[in-house]
Amino acid sequence: EAVVTAILHDAVEDTAISLVALDDMFGPKIAANVDALSQRPGESRLDYFTRCWAADAANGDDNVIAVVKVSDRIDNCSGLHTVPDLPQYASHVETYSQEFEDFFLPNLDRVNQSMKSELIQVMNRAVSYFQADGRGQRVQNLLSKREAA
Repeated sequence: EAVVTAILHDAVEDTAISLVALDDMFGPKIAANVDALSQRPGESRLDYFTRCWAADAANGDDNVIAVVKVSDRIDNCSGLHTVPDLPQYASHVETYSQEFEDFFLPNLDRVNQSMKSELIQVMNRAVSYFQADGRGQRVQNLLSKREAA
């Protein structure tokens, strides 16, 4: 279930496939997971993340949505410290840093220690790289507090 959800998590956002088609092909649980992970047109980031974490909590001990969301964020941030065009990607790091503080940090207990550590390391690398132009100190402080806890 987790692997199929991970593979399909952006399908509704990035292709013409519908949730109905996913339900027909993979069943209602996969379709519901993909729906929870798909940002709807016009939906704010706050509403989107709130809906993701609520759907994950509704699944009980099954934290597939959290695992896929954290894995996706790790993937999205893992190469940011290697980008050649600092100004273009600095806004991504700022956005990801704010989302880390607001949405990921309070929910990291939903994933295993390895995933927590990896997301923190990826964010540390990205933030450290972009601190060269004065960005990211607030998030670096948050990460330090989280690692000490």
